[in-house]
Amino acid sequence: MKLRKSTALPRPRAEVASSLTRDGVTAFLAELGGGFVEAEITSTGSSAAENSSEASSGPVASTRLQVGDRVHVRLAGLQFSDLAGFAKLMAVDRAPTAAKPYVEPFLDKTRVLDRLAGSLDLAYGLLRANLDFQSVIVRMEETTEGLEWVDQGESLPTPMKSFTHRHQLVDTSEGCLMVDEIEVEVSPAALAPAIEFMLRAHLEHRARVYTKLFKADEARAHEEK
Repeated sequence: MKLRKSTALPRPRAEVASSLTRDGVTAFLAELGGGFVEAEITSTGSSAAENSSEASSGPVASTRLQVGDRVHVRLAGLQFSDLAGFAKLMAVDRAPTAAKPYVEPFLDKTRVLDRLAGSLDLAYGLLRANLDFQSVIVRMEETTEGLEWVDQGESLPTPMKSFTHRHQLVDTSEGCLMVDEIEVEVSPAALAPAIEFMLRAHLEHRARVYTKLFKADEARAHEEK
């Protein structure tokens, strides 16, 4: 299946392209995940000068995304059972005064919060084990018409068999256009509709995050006042 989404951004292409550093894209992926996702970008194509600089002066400054960089996205660790005790304290604290003497004994006796937390941990554990995505950037090309880069999946969550994401930044009269084109192969094919639904939702979410990060000057100035 192939899905495509275009997002108009009120910022010059050169400005948007300047954010395509390893640190910049990592921050974007973190924003995309809403705090529930960990992202890491590692380079296998660092130049000798960059390696020399890193060896002599510690970590180097954020560098431009390039061919050979690997992107690793995974669901962040979260233990709901660790929150059960805190939830119990909050439930007692927020309960009406007359009910306070009964709330804590009820929660201790029924263990409703502990059971809920255990169920969430089980479901989350199954999801987390399957949400580990790794891709590598195989092409990055800039022309007078725009910038294009492509990453391909290397380690994919079930039921994806292949994954290719083509990104384009194209100049427009009012800024630039960010184009995302995702091509995915799914097995078994019966799960394709569910994956298509998830990817369409993902592309819509990406568009909202793009818009949030690259607002017009007027909107930024208004927010800063």
